[in-house]
Amino acid sequence: MSTLAALEKKLVSLNRPCWSPKTIGKDKNVQGSKFSGMPWLFAGESWPACGACKRSLALFLQLNSAELPPGAKVPFVGLLQLFFCTNIESSACLGCKPFAKSVVARIVVPKGEPNRSALPQDSYPVRSITGWRKYDDVPSWVELGSEYSDNPAAMDQLVDRFSTATGDKLLGWPAWVQGPEYPKCKKCRKPMSYLFQVDSDNNLQHTFGDCGRGHVFHCGADNAVAFSWACG
Repeated sequence: MSTLAALEKKLVSLNRPCWSPKTIGKDKNVQGSKFSGMPWLFAGESWPACGACKRSLALFLQLNSAELPPGAKVPFVGLLQLFFCTNIESSACLGCKPFAKSVVARIVVPKGEPNRSALPQDSYPVRSITGWRKYDDVPSWVELGSEYSDNPAAMDQLVDRFSTATGDKLLGWPAWVQGPEYPKCKKCRKPMSYLFQVDSDNNLQHTFGDCGRGHVFHCGADNAVAFSWACG
């Protein structure tokens, strides 16, 4: 089998479904899936704060498991929330590494009446998720191993047909800006699974460094969440 045919067969075998969000510019409800906007907070709960500068964190992403595509088979129940520090004046608030002090990534199950605190002043415009568009996704070249990455001529012939999806998306494969970086769960120390991709200036009006890209990871054994981002 030729290198080109072998690479194409490999990519087809690694296809994963992914879903890009359809959004509108208004906040549906406090439990809804969204980028920015008002998150669910428990009654009496303080607004999540940055562990470095102590400023209130901005909601970057909230995913309600009940609103996600049935075929996605998401590994959590409740609300996945990602809060991020937007203080660009402090290098300690960059939040690019997993489990950074300037990031709160968690899963909560809403109970009772929510805390309706005012949004932080530096929150971005909300984009509520109203639906999903499904398509197939393939891994980036850096995940395929040297037997494929060392054949640039073959890859160039397939790049228009097979490329990892950029933009915001649920599941599929991470479109790494640099190399693969799957974090290990802080509790069980096993590699976490990629769950969601947050791109610069897509539904969220935030730029990760120099047009970078962020990824949400999940540990099924401990129901733990992590977030990291990288730029070129």
